[in-house]
Amino acid sequence: MKKLLFSVLFVCSIAASLSAQISEYSGWHDYPFEFTHLQLTLDMDPESEVVRGVAAWQMRVNSSQAREIELVALRTDVISVLINERTVDFHARVDTLVVTLHTAYDIDTRFKLEVKYKTESDFGVHRSASGAFWSSLLPGAASNLLPSVPSPEIQTPTDIRIIVPANWKAVANGKNLANILLPEGRRLYHWRSVTPVATTDIAVYAGALEVETITQNGTVLSVYNEPGSLTTQERAKLMETLKEFTAQTENMLEKPLPYGALNVIYLPDHRWETRFSVGGFAYVFENGGDYNKQIARAIAGQYMGLFHRSKSIDDNSHIIAAQSIIYHNLINSIGIDNRSLQKHDYPEWSTSIWKPLTSTFLNYGLTFTDSEYDFLLTDSQQAALDQLQNSLAEIVTHPAGAYSWNDWMSKLGVENPEPFIDISEPNLPEVESYTVIYELDEENGRYEFEIIPDNTYPDRYLSLVIRQFMDGAVTDLEILASNRGDRLHLNASGFVENMYLINDNPNLNFIEIKPAAFWLYQLRRDSDPARRMESARGFGRVQNDPDVQLILQDLIRNEPDEDVKASLVTSLSQILGDAFGTHQRFIELFNDSSRKVRFAALKAVRNYKGNEAVQQAVFRIISQSQDIDYVNLAIETYEYIVDEAEFYSVARGLIHEDQDDLDFTATIIPRIVNTSQGRTFAPNLMQYLGSEYSYSLRKLTFDTLIRIEMESTYWREILPDLLRDADPRFRYVALELVHHLNASDRDELLQERRYNEYDVRVLERVMSQRN
Repeated sequence: MKKLLFSVLFVCSIAASLSAQISEYSGWHDYPFEFTHLQLTLDMDPESEVVRGVAAWQMRVNSSQAREIELVALRTDVISVLINERTVDFHARVDTLVVTLHTAYDIDTRFKLEVKYKTESDFGVHRSASGAFWSSLLPGAASNLLPSVPSPEIQTPTDIRIIVPANWKAVANGKNLANILLPEGRRLYHWRSVTPVATTDIAVYAGALEVETITQNGTVLSVYNEPGSLTTQERAKLMETLKEFTAQTENMLEKPLPYGALNVIYLPDHRWETRFSVGGFAYVFENGGDYNKQIARAIAGQYMGLFHRSKSIDDNSHIIAAQSIIYHNLINSIGIDNRSLQKHDYPEWSTSIWKPLTSTFLNYGLTFTDSEYDFLLTDSQQAALDQLQNSLAEIVTHPAGAYSWNDWMSKLGVENPEPFIDISEPNLPEVESYTVIYELDEENGRYEFEIIPDNTYPDRYLSLVIRQFMDGAVTDLEILASNRGDRLHLNASGFVENMYLINDNPNLNFIEIKPAAFWLYQLRRDSDPARRMESARGFGRVQNDPDVQLILQDLIRNEPDEDVKASLVTSLSQILGDAFGTHQRFIELFNDSSRKVRFAALKAVRNYKGNEAVQQAVFRIISQSQDIDYVNLAIETYEYIVDEAEFYSVARGLIHEDQDDLDFTATIIPRIVNTSQGRTFAPNLMQYLGSEYSYSLRKLTFDTLIRIEMESTYWREILPDLLRDADPRFRYVALELVHHLNASDRDELLQERRYNEYDVRVLERVMSQRN
């Protein structure tokens, strides 16, 4: 039996070839064979780092000239290759398995290609802390799971069989057909997707798992998690969200989930290089943002980006927009405003490779799905968007495949469709900020309205509405004010009790300054919670009013709403500053029944640097409180109110005591180095760069040590380990510091990473450093 190892020996040009295949898939568009079915069998043993597999492809000949089959086989030990059960020759061409046909086949000839292999579980297949195997969803890395053609255009029905220990579960694309107990304490799981799955989207998770599964309108929905990572109630909540969002989407598009199932696997960490979902399979990560948004993202991607893909990464605007429409509808259904969405809340959109989401896509999604930004679209773009929105439910009825915008419109019978133009950098309007001052002109008894821009904006007049409360009546005044700055007299024929701007434009921000009596009226009389909160904050901007302190103290004593009360405390601190003898008012609030009020009071005493009573009160919180967040805020406050020697002494003692629990370490690290003694102590913090700590703590430590410009000798010791770290996020940031290495060590490490790096973003940075 012939055996061939695809390893570092054969990847002398893996960097260039892998980057090209993953980013462009050049060379695969006119592949001479069609893949009609994949049967993948995997054997996973928790005691081994190696996955054994058999990939059996049913294929059809597309070209009479075809004599070789090429499959990408990264870090794969190929044991044998058979065609129609007959052993054939094969060899390596860089990272590609080349199989020679024993005879020329006629066009349309069907045959079976079977590859037996072993692969490492440290490239595209990962191991969790519990020993579970899980596959990266990064296209290209999937070639480490099985020899394949890494192109999203190649899609095929799949049967995936996974052999694992009897106490494990295994999950893959599609629906579970079988769960069979085998001899010797083994178990076989069989998963099938009748809907074609792209070769880049084959996914597997195998390990100790808990599961909740339901069938809803024929669609199988499952939520998996490692034991202890979710409570039963938390898993049930994820399932309820999955059920609700699936039902809403199926109702909206009048089409069931295209893969017949969605298997959601909860992971307590994410290794940054993976996409979130593939056909019938999705990850929800503890550190991946709001769970509802992650599930909405996965469902939107099932229809657009996976089931329907674009033919080219340079022409995928229609897929992006369609996916965003589905996603926004789901997000809006749970009451989340589009404008509150952040970059990580958007679906991954690329049809070829997953990329970190950028502001470009966020703006793009908003522009195409939020009517407020319609004015940014050309008439042609708006017409194309209208066509998409009106026909989306019909579009998704077409079979799985790669479609251009014209393909969609042709299938709908639309002649001469409007072009779907990519607005990759929409010119979203700048948010303009203004300070507004209301002041009584005592000479004529009328109020002046003054507007002051915080910056220079394009010259124009603002059409504004001021709501005026006077003698028990409410009047809306419409005015025009120059955005370059203006002062106007407001008509009033009675006693004015309050005024405020009515602003519904999210691109205009107004900070209002007005008399304390206005804020008091608004706080006591307005039924709108947002207006009451605005007034509580507004007191802190009151100028030249000796009575405002007494008003605030009275309001704080009697205010029932804890959010408003906390804002009143903040306003009082802004008025008082560090005035002698006023600190005790805030210390008394350290014992308030409201946690929010206690936090506001603790922030307020930062004004009293050097005040012994304040120092003692804050130290008591640090040493005695059981509220971890409260103690962390107290540590932050302590830095403000004591000298640096005292802060260093306390911080060093705390960080030593906190080595096991790590409750306060993240707060202390960036602050202790602000002291001269702390900068000397800084090399001791390098222990928190170790892989046993969370990524967030490691990155915080890393950024802190860079900020203080630690000597190169310290970095030279640890950089080789960081550049080989299991987490690609850390390999990526560590590459920022290779200049600390001497030339020979730097070149050696970069060469090693060039050969061994599978994450395309890390690889790109490696190549840029080499240049």
